[in-house]
Amino acid sequence: MNLWFFRVICLLAVTLVASTAWGENIIFPKGSVVDVTKPPYNATPNDQVDDTRAFQQVLLDRKRLIYIPDGTYIVSDTLRWGGRQTRTVLQGQSEAGTIIKLKDNAPGFENPTKPKPVIWTGRAPAQRFRNGIRNLTVDIGKGNAGATGIQYIANNQGAMRHVTIRSGDEHGVIGLDLGYTNEQGPCLIHDVTVKGFGIGVFMKHAVDGVVLDGVTVIGQRKFGVINDGQCVSFRRLHSKNSVPAYWNKRGASLTALIDSTLVGTDGAEVHAAIINDAKMFARNITTQGYARAIDNSDGTRQGVAGNRVDEFVSHPVLSLFRSPPRSLNLPIVDIPEGRWCALKDWQSVRTHPPVKSTYTRKDGKKVQLTDFAPSLQKVMDEGART
Repeated sequence: MNLWFFRVICLLAVTLVASTAWGENIIFPKGSVVDVTKPPYNATPNDQVDDTRAFQQVLLDRKRLIYIPDGTYIVSDTLRWGGRQTRTVLQGQSEAGTIIKLKDNAPGFENPTKPKPVIWTGRAPAQRFRNGIRNLTVDIGKGNAGATGIQYIANNQGAMRHVTIRSGDEHGVIGLDLGYTNEQGPCLIHDVTVKGFGIGVFMKHAVDGVVLDGVTVIGQRKFGVINDGQCVSFRRLHSKNSVPAYWNKRGASLTALIDSTLVGTDGAEVHAAIINDAKMFARNITTQGYARAIDNSDGTRQGVAGNRVDEFVSHPVLSLFRSPPRSLNLPIVDIPEGRWCALKDWQSVRTHPPVKSTYTRKDGKKVQLTDFAPSLQKVMDEGART
């Protein structure tokens, strides 16, 4: 096994094992999170009134978990992470029910040569820890040809999960832009669907790595996915397109793509499903409606002429010891989905007063300490599940 393939598979395995998720219809106990529909923000869903100010204010206030109940919220400008652009999560109630929708023909979103995102989570350096977007839909509306759905960066523990990004009229530049800034990742993109746009998912730069699992791209005008320099571990890409599903583009681009289904629609018969101009490992790929599975212009320059990829390596396999020329094809554990408990099973540690004490520092100053450990233990002893 050569070293770049080993690196990619290790990144995939670590992220898959370490991740958890919540399902649909997420409801928190009253007062436990910042709800964008409550004072002082007062965003109101389904009223066709612009809620940009409410969303932007809660982001500028640097609230850690921002809860968005089901409904459609109209915005007319980019929603930008505030402060240090870190440890902020947009949490919808459900992927299908919570919709952030860009106003049709919104000023500033008309020029495709100057893309503008609906949501922007920050930029390099790689200190955008724990940024997350979960359980919601972003809709760029109609007449916004210069719109990008989400420009997303996260590092180490960040994840985007159960998110749909769609265009109301198939226009738009990029659905999910992971390449607008350097030092992306490590982060996880899980169960994300992109409908429309010129490019479904875009990645760039050589630092630091992205893991994607369960991504669906539908109806793009140019490419389903482009990787232009990133180290990518990709499992379960589902594409339905008249254009190539994946372009692994030049230079440092490094992709491991496995367990995927790529369906070509009208017009796809003149394309390869996958275009590789850099380094790629592919395994268990099924294609349909394309001229061939893989065009490969790098390494061995040998592609895959049929519609099935059992295993493909773009470059000669290098090994420090005697080893089979193929991967071991070991089983991969699915990303676990955590169980979301009913509200009756929640309990607050604040139901039991904390222990207060005073600590004297070396300089003689007294500092009051508040210890919630006994409170937490009591709640656990009472059998609370969350």
